[in-house]
Parts: sequence; structure tokens; C-alpha cells
Amino acid sequence: MRIGIDCRTILDPARGSFAGIGHYTYYLVRHLLELDKDNHYVLFVNPGAEDLVGRKLGQVSGSWETVAVGHVGPRIPLLTNHVLLSSLFGRQRLDLLHGPANVIPLLYSGRAVVTVHDLAVFDYPEWFPERVPGADIFSRKLVVPRSVRHAERIIAVSRQTKWDLIRLFSVAGSDIDVVHEGGLVRVPAPSHRDASFRKTVMRKYSLERKRYALFLGTLEPRKNVEAAVRAFVLFMERSRGRHDDAVLVIAGKRGWKAKTVFETIRQANAALGRNKRGEERVRYVGYVSPKEKRVLLHEAKVFIFPSYFEGFGLPVMEALQSGTPVVCSRIPVLEEICGEAAVLVNPYDDEDIAEALLQFYNDDRFAKNMAATGQERGALFSWDRTARETIRVYERAAGTPYRV
Repeated sequence: MRIGIDCRTILDPARGSFAGIGHYTYYLVRHLLELDKDNHYVLFVNPGAEDLVGRKLGQVSGSWETVAVGHVGPRIPLLTNHVLLSSLFGRQRLDLLHGPANVIPLLYSGRAVVTVHDLAVFDYPEWFPERVPGADIFSRKLVVPRSVRHAERIIAVSRQTKWDLIRLFSVAGSDIDVVHEGGLVRVPAPSHRDASFRKTVMRKYSLERKRYALFLGTLEPRKNVEAAVRAFVLFMERSRGRHDDAVLVIAGKRGWKAKTVFETIRQANAALGRNKRGEERVRYVGYVSPKEKRVLLHEAKVFIFPSYFEGFGLPVMEALQSGTPVVCSRIPVLEEICGEAAVLVNPYDDEDIAEALLQFYNDDRFAKNMAATGQERGALFSWDRTARETIRVYERAAGTPYRV
């Protein structure tokens, strides 16, 4: 088959693509190309991104090519965007098109698969910005509903997303395939160079000899970062100096409506004062590279993620796979992903979150056992598995037999 993938959302920090969908698109494509020797892939990328994709995927075998989408981009009217993209995709004579970011161009009439990550914007529109007047309504009322109804198959990244698709759009459950994301990519055994890089990262963020709690994710309302900060203050107050080396590290791109996050951080540092080295105890470090992220996850005492809503919860999965104990929200999708491998808390209850932090800091044996349980759970998820299951979805959508 000739399979097109809309890769305009592929991970590209230089162009502002930091978040989960960017990771999903990149790692899915990479593993598809490594595994699938039967199909040819056409990767549609933003103008100027051909070199980036070539560098990232240049060592990957498989049959593939990149096609720049020309002048189509997010700054032109949405309707024109859909018209031009539909025409471009149509000229490529694809057997199947995959939209990995919730949508398929409105006028595209060929066979298609769409991945839906989450539908929070339909239930909680107040959590999201309106970048272009009317654009969000256009997307919610027309583009996303039409995409899921047009697609031969729908990939949901969790059972929670599948249930939301059925509830919001009356889609038949038999048309939806749940394909979980993969988490961290397998890497070779640590080398001396890795140890040196670890020390460099720890020194860069002044985390040597610190037992730090880590939050990782885009700063936006649904991530509930303020609760993590307030709970950390309660934890420090109740530990009564026992954990003076504890630090809360907040890593991730500054998103939208994040002003209250920084005000909460300011208030927390004012309340807690500085540590013995004169350093603030709650730190926002901004976006971190994938390599730095791996180090920060691995070295953290505990990962804290009190999100109100997730489609999958990739940072939580990455923490589990890193062998870092996890405190996260008791919401259906994280229960689905974590099983018994995390301490689940009420995201609306700062006291509950603080007690979970105390449990991990006060009981090293408990923390070690939870870390081991988390790694066992995380081993069930991989991008190889995601890619293999996605290929089966492609074959199902196109009516061809399974080969991978």
C-alpha cells in the first residue's frame, strides 16, 4: 500500500512542536518505517522540515519519502487549509491516509484512519485558548466530528478516549481500535558518556544531592500544576525539616493560561523560604530536551502528575518506565495505564497529594517497591507494539490481510 501520514505535527522544538502529539507522530513514524517492509510511506511535512525529518529518520530503513505541503500552514484560513491539503493528498494517489492529530482535511474523500488523542475540548472548552476567532468552534462543530465519521477506522490512544468518542459522536465501538502509546524508547546500556551527561544535567539544574519531585508536561489549566505546588508546600511543612534537600522541579513548555501557575510558584517559594544553599525550593526549568528529560525522570525521587484530564498520560508512562515512583490523579485513563503501579490521588485534594509525597519520602522501601512495580507495568508498553497494532489497523481499513 501507499500510505500517507500527515506529519505536520511531528516533534520539532525549533518550530514550536513540543507536546504529546509531536512525540506520538515522530515515534510512531519511526517505528513504522523500521518494522514495515511491505508498504510505502509518504510523509507530509511543513515547508522547511524536510531536512529535519531526513536527519531524524535518515538511518531508518524502509520505503518512504517526504512531501512538503507548500504554502499550507496554520496561519492561513482554516477552510483554505482544508481545501489545499485535500487536493495535495489526493494528487499523491494514496491507498490510505493517516491523520495522527485528531483530524482529516474536510474535502479529502479517500480512505483514511484518524488517531484521536483526547476530546477534553468538547467537555471543558474553558481550558483551551482560542488562537483564531471562531477556529475552535469550527474544529469542534465540524472538523473533528466529520473526521471521525469519515474514517474507515479510528485509533483511540486509550479506552477512555474510545468511550468519549462513542458518547460524543455516537460512533460504533466496532469502528474504534484502542492502540496505546509507547513511552520511552529503548536505549543501549548506560556508558561512561551517559554518566558524564547525567552529571552535566544535574549540575545545570542545580540538583546534585537533591531528592526532587518532578512534574513534566505543558503548563496549561488541565494539568493542575498549581495543586502539585500547593501539595509540595504542605509536604515540606509537615516533614518539619526532615527533607530539607527536597525540591519540586516543574519542566515543560509554557502553554496557555499559565499565569496562575507562576503566581502559585512565587507564593510557594515565599512561604517555604530558601534552602541552606540559598536556593528556591520550587523551580520552573522550562522545556527540556528528550535526553535531559530521560535523566531528570530517572534521577527523580518521585514523579507527580495531578492532571484533571488526559487522553493517555505519556509523561506518567515515561516515569513508570524510568523506574521512578509515581503519584498521579485517580482518573479513569491513568487507572487504565498505571494499574496498581502508582499511588492514585484526588486531583482536587491538596492534602491527599501531600500525604502521597510524604509516603514516598518517608518510606524508602515502599518507594523502591513501587518503582519496581512501575517498571514491570511500563514494560507492557512499547512503540514497537504501537506500530505493529497500527499496521493492523491500516490493513483492516484497506481490507488487506494482516502481515505484521
